[in-house]
Amino acid sequence: MTGRQTRRNCPFCQHPRRDEYEQNIRMGLLEVEELDREQSWAEGTAHRHMRRHAGEYHNESNSDCPICTHPERSAIEASVLGGIAGIADMAVELEMTETAVSHHMERHAAPIIQRRAQIENIPGALTSVGDAMRRTENNLNRLNDVFNDHMDLMNAERVESGILDFKGLDTAVKLHREIRDTLSDLAEYLTAAQTIEESQQVSVLTVIQAHFSEKSPEEWRVLRNALSDAGVLDEG
Repeated sequence: MTGRQTRRNCPFCQHPRRDEYEQNIRMGLLEVEELDREQSWAEGTAHRHMRRHAGEYHNESNSDCPICTHPERSAIEASVLGGIAGIADMAVELEMTETAVSHHMERHAAPIIQRRAQIENIPGALTSVGDAMRRTENNLNRLNDVFNDHMDLMNAERVESGILDFKGLDTAVKLHREIRDTLSDLAEYLTAAQTIEESQQVSVLTVIQAHFSEKSPEEWRVLRNALSDAGVLDEG
């Protein structure tokens, strides 16, 4: 999803009250279907506009979303995800539109859940990369020993006979290629390990910030200062 867009063929984009309508939809005060009927737009016009043209702010956790800022956000998400309450029931209970509830669950809750799942998988990924690196290193050492032995033997035979063993040279070239490819594999594993380590730090901090900054801003300020003092988080 790119930034906010304006399309000439979208009646919502061209409406003089566009900003007001978008904010009311984000705040759960106006249903997209209701706006379509009110403006005599084709069914789904407002829904498509909000998804495609309203920009990242609408599609990410934001201060206009009534569930993002709700003190019981975790309980609400857990109820919907666990099938305890449906979208319509939750909308009635919270006195907001179904559009706001469904959009939050699809766009604002899912990314955090996905990041948490990624964090759970990181230790296993690190173990896999570590094993692959150890196997590659062992393979590299063995190939290097064979290559050196073969070169020593071929050189001794050349000195003794004065003839270069072209078959042996071909074998040496192939061994060298195997070593080169193994080094390339090792570089890829190192890159993967670095990427995983970086994603672990970013994902953990993202989840922590998403949780505390919305649920308890004061606790987040204290935690943010502690992380900054420890050199884990850059305040800038």
